[in-house]
Amino acid sequence: LYLGESANMVFFKDETEVLTAEGALRESEERFRALVDNLQEMIFVMRPDGTVIFENPAAAAMLGRSMVGENGFDYVHPEDMPTVMKDFGELMDRTNPHMPTQFRLRRDDGSWIIVDALATNLLENSIIGGLLLVLHDVTAGVEAQRDLRDSERRYHALFHQSPVGIIRFDTGYTVTDCNDRMLEIIETQRERLVGLDLRTLKDRKAVDFFRDTLEGKSL
Repeated sequence: LYLGESANMVFFKDETEVLTAEGALRESEERFRALVDNLQEMIFVMRPDGTVIFENPAAAAMLGRSMVGENGFDYVHPEDMPTVMKDFGELMDRTNPHMPTQFRLRRDDGSWIIVDALATNLLENSIIGGLLLVLHDVTAGVEAQRDLRDSERRYHALFHQSPVGIIRFDTGYTVTDCNDRMLEIIETQRERLVGLDLRTLKDRKAVDFFRDTLEGKSL
């Protein structure tokens, strides 16, 4: 509204479109904020020098502190830095626009979590204006796989280095594996034993023993 020099002159300007656009923008920003704040994944926005300029609540909660204003690279495990910096370089020069990588990230208490990270170069985006990183904590899964591999290695060592003969057979009574000591005891070759149907043995007591084993009967 503008009053001219003459009290009889009044000018009006329609601000409806501007107000509508501003309202829509606010609603869009509120929806975006609500979505980001409630995601369980850690979300960061970084500058090219590594400075964190934004994080969602899940990120601060997972790490036990806020990283805003700090260099995110300072929290990466030193052993993982070569891989991270290589992928970061590809992200910056856009040879790999979506940088998938896995590395260890230090929490405030000094412990490490393993994260799968997906980064996108949004430096030219007028709203984001940075490097968007979405991190997913995969510590439990990675450690479970590592424990499984360790368990399998221990079993393999025990199986093959045992002083007693051991065979493995399936529910069809077919021998699937044996250790070297068993081959020594029965004086045969692995090729002859593996694949053997135990029900074809002439010793019926042995066949009954294997049957009772499969049926879970006490021996």
